Amino acid sequence: MTGPSGPRAAILIAAGLTAAATAISLGLVLAGLGVHWLIGTLLVVLFVPLTANLALSFWAAMAGFLGSLGALSVPGPQSDSEQISGRTAILIPIYNEDPEVVFANVQAMYESLRATGLSSSFDFFVLSDTTDPTLWLQEQAAWQTVCARTGGNGRIFYRRRPLNTARKTGNIADFCERWGSKYQYMITLDADSVLDGRTAVRLVRCMESNPRAGLVQTAAAFVNGRTLFSRCAHFAGSLYGRLDLNGQAAWQLGNGNYWGHNAIIRVEAFTQHCGLPAMHKRAPFRGHYLSHDFIEAALLKRAGWEVWLAPDVSGAYEESPPNLVDHLIRQRRWCQGNLQHLNLLAAAGLTPVSRLHLIIGICGQISGPLSLVFSAGLLVTSMHSPERSCWGGALSDCSLGWSAEWFSVACVVTMLFVPRLLGLIAALATSSVRTAHGGAIRIAASAVVEWVLSILLWPAMALSQAAFVITILLGRDSGWKPQRRDCAALPVREAARVFGGHTAAGAAMVGALCASVLPLWYWPMAVGLLLSIPLACVTGSETVDRRFRRRLLLTPEQTSIPPILARSDEVSRVLRGQVGRLSGRPVPEMVADPAVHAIHTLTSRIHPLRSWGCDDLLDDVRAKTSEGAELTSKDLNILLYDENVLSRLTDLQPERTEGETRRLDRHT
Repeated sequence: MTGPSGPRAAILIAAGLTAAATAISLGLVLAGLGVHWLIGTLLVVLFVPLTANLALSFWAAMAGFLGSLGALSVPGPQSDSEQISGRTAILIPIYNEDPEVVFANVQAMYESLRATGLSSSFDFFVLSDTTDPTLWLQEQAAWQTVCARTGGNGRIFYRRRPLNTARKTGNIADFCERWGSKYQYMITLDADSVLDGRTAVRLVRCMESNPRAGLVQTAAAFVNGRTLFSRCAHFAGSLYGRLDLNGQAAWQLGNGNYWGHNAIIRVEAFTQHCGLPAMHKRAPFRGHYLSHDFIEAALLKRAGWEVWLAPDVSGAYEESPPNLVDHLIRQRRWCQGNLQHLNLLAAAGLTPVSRLHLIIGICGQISGPLSLVFSAGLLVTSMHSPERSCWGGALSDCSLGWSAEWFSVACVVTMLFVPRLLGLIAALATSSVRTAHGGAIRIAASAVVEWVLSILLWPAMALSQAAFVITILLGRDSGWKPQRRDCAALPVREAARVFGGHTAAGAAMVGALCASVLPLWYWPMAVGLLLSIPLACVTGSETVDRRFRRRLLLTPEQTSIPPILARSDEVSRVLRGQVGRLSGRPVPEMVADPAVHAIHTLTSRIHPLRSWGCDDLLDDVRAKTSEGAELTSKDLNILLYDENVLSRLTDLQPERTEGETRRLDRHT
């Protein structure tokens, strides 16, 4: 299980030397410009986190490129055991998601596992934190339908919490406390995740062949993109991501990271060592950790367990945000979660690599605002310098300043673009990969489209990221909103609300460029900001994407749809016909449906409010009802646990036969 540490040392040393050389060259340029030493030092300090992150990504991609050519062996967990002895729970935490899609994925995964002949070692748990009462009732109906369709009684379980204590971490912790002792392993998925049955079996074999492995993280492929924005992300992940993942695996070895889903975890180790207390400092260091996954990986490693990234394990799939606005909403939550890790950098017992993971996450969130501040500071200093520079004027007469200036520029440009170029070369050099992406010409054209859109969208992302950091440090919480997964067109009004300030900044920059106040290399940033509203709408439009879907930005999952995804899509259409009939109906009418009433009453008895310690909440809502007060969705969620209320809502409650009662009991 323990691989050689040579690749790790080589990558980290190369990244450190590259960052140091680039920072020193910048210092020489600033000295040649006559910048005051204090201002120069501040600019170099701003520059170091940017180049350090870039350098590590660059050298990881280089290692991944060598690995793709067979010149470097990427160590990882092995899966050579023949049988499966341990039991595994597959967890799907959901929060106000589309029930038909969630349970279609569950049915497709269940059937895929059954085809391996080893499904008896796996159980599914849909762990709901849904707050919308109509979605809650639809989830129950979809669960009952899928259990009946698959014969998955006693294998597919559904549980909903009345209170979302500690959000996703609390949801998983509740499973571990109630049922974790029955399972050796758990595979954590996201609401939109799909895992092939053979992949699930391989992950379990990885754990059983490597008794020190506490967690094995897979790299999911992005699927179901129907906008230019999402498909650009999918194409980039497919073309360049494999190099980066191989490089990460080479330097992380058994001290890898956890991304919150699409991973297998040893339940006992997780339960014993990964409990996360609430924070009690001022915001944003208050409440529960949002980016819990990095911390849980660090705690497992601190306890002596190994955490592995397995880039060669395929068969895991997930979706991504359909447009720039939804991407930024998710990024806002991640930003707050990563900044909360500042609270843990000095935690006792963490390994140096675990601390490095936390630092990388923090630097990744502050890189946008740092780059803007650095660019502005560099521009001001160069414009007020008696010497001239390519950043704000002509060039220093000092040959050392000239050389250092262009060396630092060349380093940054190389680290930004060479990994993408290597990914393109690796894809073109491998016939199977080339064919899976639509052929050489389409790959090259798609790469150009992706590069151009990335350059144009980056300024809006960086400016938004700067605003995120400021608002988070001011104590504004990101909240917990469900991710939008449909491809409805992004309204122009919403794009204008989000990017109105970006457009104004872009217009000001264009004016400054036309007046020769700014150097020419600011044009891409200015154009990206000025066009941020139409760019967000066009790249987030399914209608626009239809013109390119069969020709550009193709991925292997598009050119040859995996059977499990095709099956999930087929089941989803069936469930929409069977469960979708409940959509749009008021809650009393839904509860009056005999099938819905039966399954809801039974699940409420299995998991009554008193089992969650919430009896007082029901008393409060009953009091509001008697006073004739208006009920909120939260109140209605609590009231639906009251059997007396359910009986008053409907006169259609059926008398069940003994056989029907036994059949419904098996569902829970």
